[in-house]
Amino acid sequence: MSARLAKRFLEIPMKLQCWLLCLCLVVLSGTLSWAQELEEESNPQQLQKIVERLDAQERQLNDLIRSLSHRNGTLLGSAESSGAGIRNSGAESRFRPVYIINRDGTDLRFLVAAPGMVTTGTPQWSHDSKAILLDSTSQTDQVALSRIWAYGVAGPFQGMIRHLGAGNTPTWSPDDSQIAYMVNPGNPDNVSPGAWIMNADGTNKRKFGQGWYTRWSPDGKEICVLNPESNPYSLLLYHTETGERRQILGGDIEVIFGGANWSRDGQRLVTLIRRDGEQQLITINATGDRDSIQVVYRERSSNRALVGPPVLSPDGKEILFSIQDNVRGGRADHSWKNTYIYLISADGNSEPRLLEGTKIGRINRSSDWSPDGSKIIFSSER
Repeated sequence: MSARLAKRFLEIPMKLQCWLLCLCLVVLSGTLSWAQELEEESNPQQLQKIVERLDAQERQLNDLIRSLSHRNGTLLGSAESSGAGIRNSGAESRFRPVYIINRDGTDLRFLVAAPGMVTTGTPQWSHDSKAILLDSTSQTDQVALSRIWAYGVAGPFQGMIRHLGAGNTPTWSPDDSQIAYMVNPGNPDNVSPGAWIMNADGTNKRKFGQGWYTRWSPDGKEICVLNPESNPYSLLLYHTETGERRQILGGDIEVIFGGANWSRDGQRLVTLIRRDGEQQLITINATGDRDSIQVVYRERSSNRALVGPPVLSPDGKEILFSIQDNVRGGRADHSWKNTYIYLISADGNSEPRLLEGTKIGRINRSSDWSPDGSKIIFSSER
């Protein structure tokens, strides 16, 4: 067994290790005889055939590990240096996985795609840097089918992906012990649609209200959602202990689809709005005081649409958001075609710059920062 395969064997639970050892006894006995053949054989052609048989044997062991880990709700990713997880075969042309890139737009790498899914998006990095939450769909544009996954990027579960159930737009609690998320009508688990909370391992699920794009405050006391019940859209902040809620914006200031994100200190929210016919990227005090609104960017072209939710960098200096080209009336087309990621100075003293310096692919959105602010993850069809 290679060092790589041994590492993957040790990563699965002990009970599954026992199952695997039992299943592998016959296989390993054959492997030992081949090892003896290797030692005794001198014919180069025969040696090559033996090596090929050993490689095939390792692939069988690898399949066994994957099969058994799946029984525990966990799948193992590849051990490639790129850090890629289980890569979807891309049966549909609109296959959209998650990529990782440096803050300066260099060193783009494939990161992960949820197994069996066509699109994987809305990545959210855990505060301890060890895991990323994802949502995914098995059919293009079918958000009702969305499922949530946790993918290990560091620590003992690196390269492993775990299915957590129906839902999308997940967000970590400040201590990474819980996850807030939304569930759509017609979801695969057949549960009540709305805003939910579960433990980080997918247990103890409970509904707390209505809303889209759940985002947990840094102090853990509130969860911000896009309010689907207001016309136009507004933001709702739910208190996690009392369940009380308060509304921010709405009325003459429409919150653009995608909701909001928090500043690291929890004092402000960054969101996209539409007022007086103009699209704006703004920050606002978490109290909702409209006098605290600071406009970071104004989109004056009716052929472009701001796409959220925007997200502040951990150091508070830059904001990530997307812009969709070739739209009508400044309204996003939810096919998300011609959407690209931009960064802009949070003080509003600069123009947006393309993350990659040029427009690549058809869809680029749902971005987030690594906890140290050095990297960016995002969903892309390219």
